[in-house]
Amino acid sequence: MKKGIAKRVAAPGLLALLVLASGSALRAQGPPRPPVFGTGIEVINLNVSVTDARGRYITDLTKNDFAVFEDGVRQELSIFNHEDIPISLVLMIDTSASMDEKLPTARAAAIRFVGTLRPQDNAQVMQFNDRTTILQDFVADHGALDSAIGRTEAAGPTALHNALYVALKELEKQKTQALRRRAIVLLSDGEDTASLVSDDQVLGSVDQGFRIAMWALQGGRVGIAAQALGIGEAAISEAIRFAKGREAFGQPIANYQAIQWMLADAATELEAARMLTWKAADAKDRQERIRLEASMAKLAASEAGHRAADKAMQILASAGYRRGSIVERLFRDVRAAEIYQGTSEAQRMIIAAGILAQS
Repeated sequence: MKKGIAKRVAAPGLLALLVLASGSALRAQGPPRPPVFGTGIEVINLNVSVTDARGRYITDLTKNDFAVFEDGVRQELSIFNHEDIPISLVLMIDTSASMDEKLPTARAAAIRFVGTLRPQDNAQVMQFNDRTTILQDFVADHGALDSAIGRTEAAGPTALHNALYVALKELEKQKTQALRRRAIVLLSDGEDTASLVSDDQVLGSVDQGFRIAMWALQGGRVGIAAQALGIGEAAISEAIRFAKGREAFGQPIANYQAIQWMLADAATELEAARMLTWKAADAKDRQERIRLEASMAKLAASEAGHRAADKAMQILASAGYRRGSIVERLFRDVRAAEIYQGTSEAQRMIIAAGILAQS
């Protein structure tokens, strides 16, 4: 806390809430109308513990004993609470093989800690080695917690990061309408040796995995759109090369209108799909939401590429249908683009939901 920010500091469990209103830029209004400001309300939760010179907690402070400043500006304390706030905590005990001789000490420390919990507090006992096991769910019964601690057994390596993830998820379930502190108490003798990933390898925070996966999936759809475009263009290039060299009735088949129309349709569809793909790729580069754009690009490009390969096979006839020919391979390759990372039917559902939500 900065010097001079508060006259005194808070007691254990003291809760101070302040409301900050941030004004946006003044919107342009006509002269007859008063100015309009867009505002947002943010509630800041401050939990502060206070001790005296001897380290004893001070518990008789009131709202008037506090002054909170932000950037030198005093803020209003809208809510003040100095009641004892109950705690929900996870008591994590390392039961890996390296803890074999130290486990009795860890059990004694855990039981002594449980003895400090108040009647309104609850705790969960969790042991972890290469697996995470909940020995006792959240209860306030000290006897049940002590019994669970006594059942811990040492074996195996240490998967600390995996266990911490489970503990965080368990605490998340403890969110209730009543105000509660949440904490983790960890008794361990060393570092992680068995988790699948370490903390610095985790993408995002807890409960953000699905959002990250969807972002990656949408980016993949843009890549598949580009892939389908390349296959379609390769198929048309093969068709053009063949049409210029294959003669029928004394002239190249490229001179016949039926062949020209197939090439023209394929080239036009591919060019339109390319614009959608570029638009989606540009939006992704700028870290924008691309759910709709990615689905449009994949749908248009995969189906345009498929039709281009189909027309190329029609132009080459048996030479394109024969196993081992370039067009036969391109036809098989591009067909998959309409299936993986979301079928064409799924893309149409996403697009429809998006445009209906916008209207």
